[in-house]
Amino acid sequence: MAKLFTAGQRRGIVLLILIIFAVIIFRVGVRKEFFFAGKPSVDSAAIRYADKLQSLIDSAGKVSRKKAPRKINVQEYNFSKFDPNTVDSSTLISFGLSAKVVQNLLNYRHKGGEFRTISDVNKLYTVTDRIYRKMVPYIDIEETMNITDSVVIDFDPIVYININSAIQTELLLLNGVGEILSERIIKYRDLLGGFYNISQLNEVYGLKNQTINNIKESIIIDKTLINTIDINEADFKTLASHPYISGHKAKSILKFRKIKNRIDTLPQLVDYKILSTEEYNRLRYYLVVLNDTNAEN
Repeated sequence: MAKLFTAGQRRGIVLLILIIFAVIIFRVGVRKEFFFAGKPSVDSAAIRYADKLQSLIDSAGKVSRKKAPRKINVQEYNFSKFDPNTVDSSTLISFGLSAKVVQNLLNYRHKGGEFRTISDVNKLYTVTDRIYRKMVPYIDIEETMNITDSVVIDFDPIVYININSAIQTELLLLNGVGEILSERIIKYRDLLGGFYNISQLNEVYGLKNQTINNIKESIIIDKTLINTIDINEADFKTLASHPYISGHKAKSILKFRKIKNRIDTLPQLVDYKILSTEEYNRLRYYLVVLNDTNAEN
C-alpha cells in the first residue's frame, strides 16, 4: 500500500500542528491575564515603590489643603481728649468709632442721660471692654453744677451731616440709611460732583421719599464743595459721564465750542438752543467758564 505522505511531509505536518497548538495556548493565556486577572503582572518591588510614592503624594495634598490661619482685622482708634457729654458725631467718627457706637452715645444723651464719671461710658451696650480701655485715657468730663430733677434739659436730637463731604460711616447715622443706600448716595454724589439741593436725593436709586423726609432736617448742603467742569477744557468723555449731560448733548456742546472757538458764558448755550432753561438751571452748578460771573459758586 502506497504511503500518503513522505517522511518530510509528515515532519512538516507535525511541526505545523505544534505551532498551531502553541499559538492557541499563548492566546488563551493572554486573555486570561487581561480579562480575569484585570491587569498584567507587575514586579512586586515596583508595586511597593508606586504605593509609597502615592502615599507621599496624598500626605502632601492633605497638608496643602489645610486652611490658612484666619486673619483678624483689628480696628484702630485715634482718640484725643473729649467730653462724652458734649462731643459731636463728626468727632466721634474721626476717632474710628462705628456708627452704632456713635448713635448709641447720642441716643443716651438725647434721652437725658449724663456721663458723670468715666466708668459711665462703659455702661453703653455698644462700648466693648476693648473700646473702653482704649478711650479711658482721653475721656475728660467737665464738672457741671448740680441741678434739680425738676429742671428739664433739652438735648438736640438731630445729627447734622454735610452730604457733600460725608463718609459712609456718617451717612449710616441717618435714620433709614443703611450700607447699601449710603454707598449709592456717595456713588451718585461723585458722579454729579456734589449735591446742590436736597431734592436731588430723589435721584438716588432705592432712596424713598419717606426716608428723605425723615433725614432732610439732618442734611447740610455745602455748595462750595461741588466739583465743577471747565466747559472750555472738558472732552467728550468728561461731559457725557455727568448724569445731566447725554452723549448727544455733549456732542452739541463740543460742536458749538469748536465753531465759536470758545464758550464765553453759560447763558450763551441757552441763547443758541444748546441747552434748555431747565438744563441750564441744573448744570450751572457743575459747568463753569473762566471769568463767567453768571455761574453759581
